[in-house]
Amino acid sequence: MDFLIRDEAKLTGLLESILFAAGEPVSAADTADALGITRETLDSCADRLEESYRSSERGIRLVRTEDRYSLSTKPENYPQIAAVLGRSRRRTLTRASAEVLAVVAYRQPVTRVDVDQIRGVGSAGSIQKLLDSDLIEECGRLEAPGRPYLYRTTQTFLINAGIRSLEELPDWNSFGGNEESDDEPGEAGTAEKKENDLNSEQP
Repeated sequence: MDFLIRDEAKLTGLLESILFAAGEPVSAADTADALGITRETLDSCADRLEESYRSSERGIRLVRTEDRYSLSTKPENYPQIAAVLGRSRRRTLTRASAEVLAVVAYRQPVTRVDVDQIRGVGSAGSIQKLLDSDLIEECGRLEAPGRPYLYRTTQTFLINAGIRSLEELPDWNSFGGNEESDDEPGEAGTAEKKENDLNSEQP
């Protein structure tokens, strides 16, 4: 469908409305096609929108992840949002969960057994936590005895990591967590110690 809108300022406002109404990441390719404009024009509108948020005291930001756009509250406003809404908007991953998330991010698709072998400790608890937080997801089964589930990261992971695609992943050593564990007690892990917390932020 062609909406016959050619003014970039109006298209930028329309893109903002679409992202606000969607409430979740929207495909850039599908949006451009639905509006009857080129991907280059849509990207230019996204650039304008992103700049308007960056150069003002606006409380939201444009988030780009791979082929998708979304709107999110600015991280610096999370404490006030939590105070007003009466619930936490930020969760800190335990060291164990952060290690598992790093393994999945860099080795995906990967099975739980693969993660266990890399870390040297059981990871079932952390995997469940990450599934519950929508940071990883099941993506099929490995054609092997028992047909174990394969896991990969999600769009939510990209948003919370502040990157557009997996190609922008930082160096492995930038991942980390606190000392708490979601996994089986009494098992000695051999995973490398990390310094920083990777936080899961609600957009």
